[in-house]
Amino acid sequence: MKTRNPRGFTVVEIMIAVVIIGVLASIGIPFAIKSYQNALAVRVVNDFKVVGDHFNVLIMQNPALPDGLYNEKGTGTVPEGFDPEELPLRIFNHPIHKDTAYYFDLRSSLVDYNQGGVVLTPLNGYKIDPKLLTMIDGRLDDGNLTTGSVKLQGEELVYVSYHD
Repeated sequence: MKTRNPRGFTVVEIMIAVVIIGVLASIGIPFAIKSYQNALAVRVVNDFKVVGDHFNVLIMQNPALPDGLYNEKGTGTVPEGFDPEELPLRIFNHPIHKDTAYYFDLRSSLVDYNQGGVVLTPLNGYKIDPKLLTMIDGRLDDGNLTTGSVKLQGEELVYVSYHD
């Protein structure tokens, strides 16, 4: 009688291993995506605070700063006296995606009368995930994108950091 010499895995054992790996992946991948979105939200909140504070200092030092858009759509133009070198370079270059940018809006038409703030804007048709926008608002404000100091205007997320 021949005896069987096991040298490898059977098909059933391999299939069981694949099923176990699949189940573990289906449990772990949503957590990885959620933690990535949380990290992005924390990064944008920090950037909004840093840039907003820097912007407020500039406004206090230059009360006659003309209304307008600065660094509009990532152009790099900033008000005189506003030194972007003092801010981390990544704040201006692709805050959450290669097709996003921050700019500064100092216009009476921003949200309400005589306000200024930092705007996160999508570029080249990029759509920012609404869940991410709500997470950012929840960390900075009230979690409602239609009220408070963080508002959604069109496709842009506006953080009002200055009130006249």
